[in-house]
Amino acid sequence: MNISFFFPVVFVKKDEEAVVERFGEFHRLLGPGVHFLIPLFEKLHGIDSPDPKNFHGHQKLINNGKIPICEQKLLLPKDDRVFYTKSKNTLKVKAETVYKITDPYKAVYEVAYLFDAINQLVCGILQKRILETELDENSTPEQETEMLKSILEQAVETCDNYTVNWGVKILRIKVLQVVDPKGIRHNF
Repeated sequence: MNISFFFPVVFVKKDEEAVVERFGEFHRLLGPGVHFLIPLFEKLHGIDSPDPKNFHGHQKLINNGKIPICEQKLLLPKDDRVFYTKSKNTLKVKAETVYKITDPYKAVYEVAYLFDAINQLVCGILQKRILETELDENSTPEQETEMLKSILEQAVETCDNYTVNWGVKILRIKVLQVVDPKGIRHNF
């Protein structure tokens, strides 16, 4: 008789933690190593997504119960997100958020659809910060770069204040590309 039939084995890598539910409620976290689950009573529970087919490159996290606790990247949902400045100019920004899950319990249970929530928070804060800035047609690329660095530093600090309750630390927001009001692309 095969013992693994009665006690399913779970392998958790060194940069992961697993969330175990018993009878549909949180039971425990599993650290790195080999673990056993009680069949029919316990199961792994992962991060939920409203649309499993379009999950911002994180398909592997959907309900497999293993949560990476290492640094991860999350692209903004649209390739070129349009932001408006105080002077009514537009900036198209392609960016990614670099984050780390610090508390898998909170990441699974304290926020619905974690990755969508992070994206919405980052986009909202970036829009607010960019809207507060004055950018005219005569701005040089160096001025735009300095403005963006300042905005990103403020945005990371603000985002981190919110995401601490979600078990997530925002490490940085990285701008990949900006299209300025003149239509010129700047790659970073």
